[in-house]
Amino acid sequence: MDRSSYFIKDRAMFGSFPSQEAVDELEEEGVRFFINLTHDDEKKITPYVTRYTQISFPIIDRQVPKDWPAFARFIISLSNIIMSLKQGHLVYLHCKGGHGRSGVVVASLFCYMFEMSPENALEQNTKYQSKRSVMREKWRKLGSPQTYYQKSFVHKFFEPLVFYRAYRTGSTAGFSNFTNHRVEIKGLGSFPTSESAIQAYKNPTDKEYVEKQENSRSPIVAKALGRKTELRKDWVQVCDKLMYEVIEAKFNQNPELKNNLIHTGLRPIIQHSRGDYFWGDGGDGTGRNKLGKILTNLRESFYMNEE
Repeated sequence: MDRSSYFIKDRAMFGSFPSQEAVDELEEEGVRFFINLTHDDEKKITPYVTRYTQISFPIIDRQVPKDWPAFARFIISLSNIIMSLKQGHLVYLHCKGGHGRSGVVVASLFCYMFEMSPENALEQNTKYQSKRSVMREKWRKLGSPQTYYQKSFVHKFFEPLVFYRAYRTGSTAGFSNFTNHRVEIKGLGSFPTSESAIQAYKNPTDKEYVEKQENSRSPIVAKALGRKTELRKDWVQVCDKLMYEVIEAKFNQNPELKNNLIHTGLRPIIQHSRGDYFWGDGGDGTGRNKLGKILTNLRESFYMNEE
């Protein structure tokens, strides 16, 4: 216990690889989940046995996770475990020394669970690490995580991902509704862009209007048609749900887009569009960014359903 510290009070601790004696003590203190970040063949560690749950997510010593989708799933799952703990039960997270790899995971949990910036998460992580009563001065000075590479990983995994309009290449390819990726919506039709599909949903009972959207020459034309049609009365109530349906279909039907999305880590996704304060950030960051949030939620759904 002297070589560990809480990072979420009365819920989660992180520290060094525990001896069997330490495991027994931790179990007495209420630990029900042991999260092991080491590899089985690492030197100077002796495997332990627990009566409770042990979860393994091996990371090479002084390195960072290589598989972004797998690490995202791990962080989401671990946050769910922490938030659903029974009263008096704890999580114990460890690597070998309890500074580097553990620090990467703890900082990532701070970013995901509490929406901290990477910089604030790293500062908080070092603050909690420094509370340990037994720790070499060398590790205290280095902070947690230890290496520049590990700290940089946290920044990359959680830095905002901003996209605008019809990017065709790179990590944001296809995120905009203006890209030329065909999408088929069951019961509605087949559309050249997701923009034309969501515009069709504004008046789905007008077959002539829907057909015009199916044949629209560009997303700009589709948007213009949408402004002229009679808007369904429940649009405000259902538009979020319908947009999610359209975007989900688009990414499922275009595998390269889905692959791009699930390799963006847990970065907040922002549609940076001047003047659009509903689906985008308004260009000044004050918008509701509904499309960005839909993409973020869809990405999490993909992560958790691909296990």
